[in-house]
Formats: sequence, structure tokens, C-alpha cells
Amino acid sequence: MIVEFDKSFEKSLDKLKDKLVFPKIEKAILTLEKADMLSELTNIKKLAGLKVY
Repeated sequence: MIVEFDKSFEKSLDKLKDKLVFPKIEKAILTLEKADMLSELTNIKKLAGLKVY
């Protein structure tokens, strides 16, 4: 899966004070990149008001 990030995500990462969360974020990003379809991912929730993911 192609994963893209906007500048606001990068700025949010820069503002994080708890540096122990970075390995968890990295793991989540790697999991997203390895997946071919959203249905392969676990623990995701549908956005309210939308019919798809």
C-alpha cells in the first residue's frame, strides 16, 4: 500500500515530547506499507458518516 503523509503529520511528530511513542508509530507505518488492502489490517474503525474505511 502506498502511504503518504502531509506536513501537519510531520509537524505533529516534531512536537511529540514522549519519544517512546516513535517505535510504535514506525511499526504502524511499516504495517500499513506491507498491507495490500485495508481489510488486511486489524484494529481499524470506519470513520463516522462514511460508508467505507
